[in-house]
Amino acid sequence: MSDKAFISDFSIASPIGNSKLDFEKNIFNSLSGVVSSDSFLKNQDVPIIPIKSLALLDETKLLTNNFFKSKSIDQKFTRVLAHLAIELIRFSPDKKIDGLILGIDGTNSDSRNFEKFYMNYKHTVDRSFINYAQQDLLNILSEYLIHLGFEKIRPENIITINNTCISGISALAIAQRMIRQKKWNRAVVGSIECITDIHSLVLLHSIGALSTRNVEPQQASCPFSMDRDGFVKGEGGALFLVESENLINAQNTENLFEILGTGQTSDGYRLTDGRSDVMQAARAINICLLDSNIKPSEIDYINLHGTSTVMNDFLETQTIKSVFQNLAKNIPMSSLKSKIGHCTIASASIEIAASLLMLKNNMMSPTLNLNIPDPKCDLDYIPNFSRQKELNIILKTAFGLGGQNAAIAIKKI
Repeated sequence: MSDKAFISDFSIASPIGNSKLDFEKNIFNSLSGVVSSDSFLKNQDVPIIPIKSLALLDETKLLTNNFFKSKSIDQKFTRVLAHLAIELIRFSPDKKIDGLILGIDGTNSDSRNFEKFYMNYKHTVDRSFINYAQQDLLNILSEYLIHLGFEKIRPENIITINNTCISGISALAIAQRMIRQKKWNRAVVGSIECITDIHSLVLLHSIGALSTRNVEPQQASCPFSMDRDGFVKGEGGALFLVESENLINAQNTENLFEILGTGQTSDGYRLTDGRSDVMQAARAINICLLDSNIKPSEIDYINLHGTSTVMNDFLETQTIKSVFQNLAKNIPMSSLKSKIGHCTIASASIEIAASLLMLKNNMMSPTLNLNIPDPKCDLDYIPNFSRQKELNIILKTAFGLGGQNAAIAIKKI
């Protein structure tokens, strides 16, 4: 008999709060973490691009300690990882974590170092030009666990992934599978994204993904509204403690959430566009429902990908209609990206963390700035104000560049 997987705790770093207490308060109010991009852009040494808004972390409120301070390179990614690890990982009687999974973009090192490397290329390659790639962060996290007295994790159970915007769901899916198969009892999983320089913004702007609206920054991200023109780039991360039923029963943990099931597909279409027939996106949700052994009618709320791009929001609406048919208009749903921007690789993790708090509070976060209804996006997106409802099971969707599609169903215990 397979084992069940539960999320027993999480840590958060986001544009609307770096503690669970602040994050919990701010997902339900009208606060937006989107700010003017002026102060960030003026420090860059390349031509300015016409974006007005970013959703940035308050780095002054990130936790750290002597272990992380001892690391020789002080990068934003390391500071975010330190904060998340310190918040989440505490003493465990058995001193054992079986797996680490982290979603992170390994190309997110300061791009100016790549330029410097190529300008001065020699056949003897010095890896120091890459400040922090994927495995570096996981090595630091693994060392931190040993520092706290945990057993060393087997190398094959330390995993990095880059499935673009679905990475957070992919990480939880792997952990759930390993626990179901009784190979793991406890795992730390999540994803991190930081805005370190302008180069990634230039790339996103070049494909027309970013909002350039000349409005107040807090109004720039407006998923499903007729005046949307692109997403606001955000940053942050979340880590989850995922545990087996055996461990949960032994600990009598409060605020438990069961991972019922997941589904993942790929469009095999274009790098930047989703399929107009939404076949694979809908299939990911259907696989998730089947894996979860639940019916569409059992979903109480959907936390949408909702990027605020013209195409994504329309296609996601079509996807929900395709799966839920006549039920679609009766299911409340919303996009947290209206508050935190699009944190790309970290987006699903941060939004799952928010969904857990919605389950806990029986309260659904609003979609801010939905002021001009789009006739093509005609579902219940909980516009502008949070809403109460008894919540038992939520669905989280995510869709990424390259045609990545994912969904996860989570139940409150």
